[in-house]
Amino acid sequence: MPNKILIMDDDPDILGLYRRYLELEGFEVFGATNGEEGLALAKSNSPDLVITDEDMPRVGGLEFLGKLRASGIMVPVIIVAGQVVHRKAELIAQGFSAVFGKPVSFPTELLPTIRSLLHEPIRSVLVINQDIPGMYGLAEILESKGVRVSVATNYGRGTDLITESVSLIVIIAGSEIELIGFLEHLSNENYQQPIIALLVNGDDLDSAKLCGYGFLAVARYVPKVNDAKMAALIIGHLAGS
Repeated sequence: MPNKILIMDDDPDILGLYRRYLELEGFEVFGATNGEEGLALAKSNSPDLVITDEDMPRVGGLEFLGKLRASGIMVPVIIVAGQVVHRKAELIAQGFSAVFGKPVSFPTELLPTIRSLLHEPIRSVLVINQDIPGMYGLAEILESKGVRVSVATNYGRGTDLITESVSLIVIIAGSEIELIGFLEHLSNENYQQPIIALLVNGDDLDSAKLCGYGFLAVARYVPKVNDAKMAALIIGHLAGS
């Protein structure tokens, strides 16, 4: 079952933007444009987490938190407020789980905090990149989706970075020989993580043959051209792992 999130903001555009972002991440989302409506939704839908603007009509963010707790609902509440530089400690002391100023970045601030508060497992990917230029766009997309990314530029360093916390290994190489060689090396070291192979400019890519060696998936990768497609492939396999 997906985690349920209640969003409260009196700006319908911001509310809609948060909803789209969260639904794309797999959450079930409820929205309210005033605090009174938000309280009713919290009581009827049992959200796992609440995000509220501080300046809400009818029932403001601080009053909302008090009434929510009085109703016995103890889920994490994130507040988004203006001028929070000197108020974060005060708002945390009031009982908010996290405090953000405006504007807040969804991929780099809100999403990682949401995942942490919901105790979702942190998905970790090790990208081993054999001196392939331009692949950092792929890493940035993965990180924006809440994936922790480590990058090694050679196989020796890549082997050193493999720990139990690594969920998936992605090898980016310029030839099939390089891909197979590293896979054999990992097999000898008894590492168990699944491995996705991305072959740069692999016009004659034989995916079936390479998967036969033991790769979880194989794809042709063109840095800066199909970064989003490769990120979706990696995230899809993380979700299924």
